[in-house]
Amino acid sequence: MDLSLSDEQRLLVETVERFVADRYSGTDHSDLTKDAPFRREDWVSLAELGLMGLLRDEDMGGFGGGPIELALVAESLGRGPVPLPYWSSVVLAGALVDGQGMGAAMLEGELLVAPALLEPGARYDLGSVSTTVEEQRISGAKTVVPLAEEADCFVVSALEAGELGLYLVGRNAEGVSVRSYQTQDGVRTGEVVLEKALIESRIASGEEALHRIETGADLARIALASEAVGCMAALSGLTEEYLSTRKQFGRPLAGFQVLQHRMVEMRMAVEETRSIVLVAAREAAGSGRTEQARAVSAAKTKAGRNGRHVAEEAVQMHGGMGMTMEYPAGRYMRRLMMIETTLGDADYHAGRFSRLMAVPAA
Repeated sequence: MDLSLSDEQRLLVETVERFVADRYSGTDHSDLTKDAPFRREDWVSLAELGLMGLLRDEDMGGFGGGPIELALVAESLGRGPVPLPYWSSVVLAGALVDGQGMGAAMLEGELLVAPALLEPGARYDLGSVSTTVEEQRISGAKTVVPLAEEADCFVVSALEAGELGLYLVGRNAEGVSVRSYQTQDGVRTGEVVLEKALIESRIASGEEALHRIETGADLARIALASEAVGCMAALSGLTEEYLSTRKQFGRPLAGFQVLQHRMVEMRMAVEETRSIVLVAAREAAGSGRTEQARAVSAAKTKAGRNGRHVAEEAVQMHGGMGMTMEYPAGRYMRRLMMIETTLGDADYHAGRFSRLMAVPAA
């Protein structure tokens, strides 16, 4: 597989890397979560760079990119790590609401849409839905909704007359309540309770709704796995720098062979994960649905397991300071732990991959 980048892709990566370096290099992210879950001005800046329309066709005002461009952007954001809901609001919610007339507002960063798909007790099963719709009113509960308190509206999965559908519900609509909390990586999320809340519009129903959920979730998984690669690469570089400057017994820790071996294993884990994620992105760009799902689960499994390995190795080599939120290593570790459990952990996707191996290619 040719992993070399085109000139346009290299320019895209350089643009995102400049954004990350200018706004998040050396930032203590703990101060971003006390009063504001994320910096709205940074969200608008992403829009000004054209990144909100990365996956949209050019005739719709987008960039015209695909899953490979998505992987490149997400990896660059992971090097921050950037606490913005790109995977959830741009990738997943964008796939769910595609063609619903909100394009301009979303592309300009004015409208923050949060996907509300997962329900309490469903673990990672997005198809387990008990939320219901009757007479344009929706009732139920959704959990782990990214930036629920900051969202302008939610895309909610629900059953209407026994048929799965996707519905748009305003954040401030009557009957909507949100309980917000902070996850271990410092990002805000929340529980959304709907008590006969008024629906703004129905987005899709039946097979179309299921298709949007499945394809959108797999695109979001590619973004998450790619973000993990960025976190792992930055964390490996940070650890190597630390070992080069920290001395023990009169010489740098980087001079000890056992630590050199461990650093090589960390770098190998980064490259291995990057390769399998790019394979998944290539499959998502042109293969059948079964092959896409297999490749995505393989990438999410590898990203989860390798991400945990790199995080644990980095923290051990840094010592106690590697656990603190104020030091970058601690932030990368916590973000990698959250990525692993978002939209299915390594064990879940290993099982999904095994089940899909028994399914004929389609």
